[in-house]
Amino acid sequence: MRTKTALAVAALAVATITAPSARAAEDQSVALLTSSTGIAAGYGAVVWSVFDTKAQRYRLTVRFKGRTGPAAIPSSRRSFDASVGRNERGRVVVLYTRCTNVAKDAATGCDVYRYDVAARHERKLRSVSAPAVDEAWPAQDGKLVAFARRLETRVGDTYDETFDRPTPEGQGSGSRSACDATYVQDVTTGGPSRRLDRGLCASITGLSISGDTIVYTGNELESSSARVVSAHGGPVRILDRNGWGEGGAAYLTSPIVAGRYAYMTRSGNRQDTRNGLLRINLRTGAGGVREPGDGVTAAIARDRDGSTWYVRTRPPNSEERFTGAVDCSAEEPCQLVRAGADPFANVARTLLPVITVGALDDAAELRSTGTTATFSGTIEQKTVRGGKVISSAPVAHAPVHVVAAPWLVRNRTQPSSGTCPATSIDLTTDGEGRWTFTVTDIPAGQEYCTYAISSPALGLSYPKVYLSGAA
Repeated sequence: MRTKTALAVAALAVATITAPSARAAEDQSVALLTSSTGIAAGYGAVVWSVFDTKAQRYRLTVRFKGRTGPAAIPSSRRSFDASVGRNERGRVVVLYTRCTNVAKDAATGCDVYRYDVAARHERKLRSVSAPAVDEAWPAQDGKLVAFARRLETRVGDTYDETFDRPTPEGQGSGSRSACDATYVQDVTTGGPSRRLDRGLCASITGLSISGDTIVYTGNELESSSARVVSAHGGPVRILDRNGWGEGGAAYLTSPIVAGRYAYMTRSGNRQDTRNGLLRINLRTGAGGVREPGDGVTAAIARDRDGSTWYVRTRPPNSEERFTGAVDCSAEEPCQLVRAGADPFANVARTLLPVITVGALDDAAELRSTGTTATFSGTIEQKTVRGGKVISSAPVAHAPVHVVAAPWLVRNRTQPSSGTCPATSIDLTTDGEGRWTFTVTDIPAGQEYCTYAISSPALGLSYPKVYLSGAA
């Protein structure tokens, strides 16, 4: 009910706020997400996980034929690794794993389940669920089910010449590391699952199948990659790989096979690497990135008709720019968005509004001059075509909410003797989409106050910013 109410408020706010008049396809916010989740789409269905804060569990949510609601299956302690496909009889199905033991950073006892969207019925796929091994990221296209199995091996140390490669049995001093493998099964024959070539060891983070083509993403010791392998066998190929190091890290996730291309997301702060929606030609390996200047795209889903969905987060803070992960929360929700047009088509497309804060340093800090400091920023909407911003329009009369926390002594947990000059402020953007407020009576010294700046009616938030008193 809280999500429905928030969406109703957002819809009313958008209707009453001055927006760009450009005749372009417009992205639409479908839902607010209070926890990070993957998404999947196919054959008119879209699925994602919704976190129940009271029960502390996830419910699989299905949008199909104009209706949105929870799937008729038990909830889970973790987000569903779901995919949408068609089974051997042509019915629309959702595949995912269910685990008996779920810890904070790991899950065991994971087997493959399949949910018939129209019949609203779940069953375990016993033929691909091994009793002693954990499965992950199952996907189906017709008679073929592809999935990953969680495996480990010994790998060389970081600076060893055997880096990122399996260490020969009984040799080397490498530690145990993830070395997942992909499998495929023809569910019409009743035969065993076949293990496919895996190449270098990786922890698989997503998988998709279309026809006999399987694309998956994974993280190695010091890199992230996207790979393609045939369901008939043969060597795995690297589609894209982003190394890590002093230049930062870039992560590839949320892979999709659609026609001649593989789609996925790239995030992180690797130098000379663009983040956003990534499309790679499966034959040539040529790629392109879309989604400039619009926060972080945490997940992507694409239907066979070209409909594109993605999870949009607030902009990352300084730490998140390195880790590549921006979490969704009740205070800083993400948005499930349906793109108004194919992001890779050469058509104009208006993105959702974005909130900005100016005059901050790399640590998201604003230092006062004396006892006064001024925060300012904008809310605007950008229109893009072919991966480039072609226009930007202010969003006038939009609500902005500012909440401040107590003054803290830097590098300590206890509050200082000072107090935040303001605890809660409600603002409205002017005709140019600008907002501003001034803080006075700021205590001197190395103390700071944390401000949360957002526009809840539009589903927008900004990383927490710091205000420091002058030394």
